[in-house]
Amino acid sequence: MYTESNVKLSSNALWQKCVLATLYRAAATHPEIKLLQFKLIPGQGLNKAIPSLMADFTGELHRLISEYLQCKRRRDKSVEPTPLYYLWSRETVANDTTPYLMVLLLNNDVWCKSREVVVLRNLIEQAWGKVLGEDNSITHLVVYPEVLSLVFDAANTYNAEPGVLEQT
Repeated sequence: MYTESNVKLSSNALWQKCVLATLYRAAATHPEIKLLQFKLIPGQGLNKAIPSLMADFTGELHRLISEYLQCKRRRDKSVEPTPLYYLWSRETVANDTTPYLMVLLLNNDVWCKSREVVVLRNLIEQAWGKVLGEDNSITHLVVYPEVLSLVFDAANTYNAEPGVLEQT
C-alpha cells in the first residue's frame, strides 16, 4: 500500500484523500508513471480566480499534449492516447506572485525519453503563456526542480528514481 513516509502532505485530510485517489487512478491506468514537478509563477495583475486559472491551464495543456501525440501517431509512431493526471497546490496567498506547485503524472512509456520531456516542457510553457496572455518568452515563469519516475507494481508499492530535468 502507498505510504506517505517520504511525502510531506497538507494536514487537510480531504486534500490527502484527493492526492492518493489521483495517484491510484494514474497507477491503475499506467503501471509506470513519470512525475514531472514544476512551479508556475503567475504574472503581475492577473484577474482570474485560482480555480479558473488552473482549469484553463490544464485544459490548454491537455489540448497541446493531445495535438502533439496525434502528430506522433500520424508519423506511424506507436503512441497510445493517455489521460492527463495532475495535482496542484498553492502554499500561501500572500501576494499575486505566489507560485503554484504542479505535478503531472504521465505515462512513462510515452514520456520516457529525455527529449520527450523537453517537448513537454515547451508545451507547459506554451499553455501557461496562453493562460497568462503572454506572447513573449515566459521561461522565467515556469521552474522545473526535478523529475521522478515511479514504478508501481500489483501491490501498489513503488520505487522512486530521482533525476534532474536539464534546463536548455
